[in-house]
Amino acid sequence: MYAFVEDGVITYRGPLPRNWRNVSGLDMADANTLLSLGWRTYVEVSPPISTGECYDGETLEITADTVTSTKVVRSKTAEELAADTASRLWFLADYRYEKEVGGVTVSSVPVNTDRETQSKLIAVRILAKEDVNYSVDWKGTDGFVTLNAATIIAIADAVATYVQACFSREKVLSAAINAAQDPASVDITTGWPNGRIEQNTPGA
Repeated sequence: MYAFVEDGVITYRGPLPRNWRNVSGLDMADANTLLSLGWRTYVEVSPPISTGECYDGETLEITADTVTSTKVVRSKTAEELAADTASRLWFLADYRYEKEVGGVTVSSVPVNTDRETQSKLIAVRILAKEDVNYSVDWKGTDGFVTLNAATIIAIADAVATYVQACFSREKVLSAAINAAQDPASVDITTGWPNGRIEQNTPGA
């Protein structure tokens, strides 16, 4: 990386261009030639930052053959910290939603868990609870399967339990994010229900 310095002012920073103004073949020039034309080696320095800190601006040092940009470190404001928390909570909610609607397998029966399917399961569970002879041709992730009343109830209950477990996990992680000095450090990818539920589901 190079910087072009003209009358003590940096007017360009980046890769060395092949042509510059009325000069061509810069990429073939040696170090001394580049210096004579105003080109210096450009260095960027990023000091380590701690929790609650961020970069804000830079300091520039121009020497005879080098331009050094050093990022300025400062503490985040209360507003910025709150924004970090809100952003992480948003990502968490999005991650929970993906888990929630990702589907489950209840005793080898693949079942969708999107919001529409959840509503349908509630409806057929009510009918199955009222009529032990009730059955339904249910379209799951692997196609159609005929479910009797007992199986409908078992699957509906399993899906409801799974969905609630997703929200319960989000609640725990939300508390951790709100309490964390660095919300991004909270791992939101672990501890979720696995979506495979083994239980007795009478005669599918």
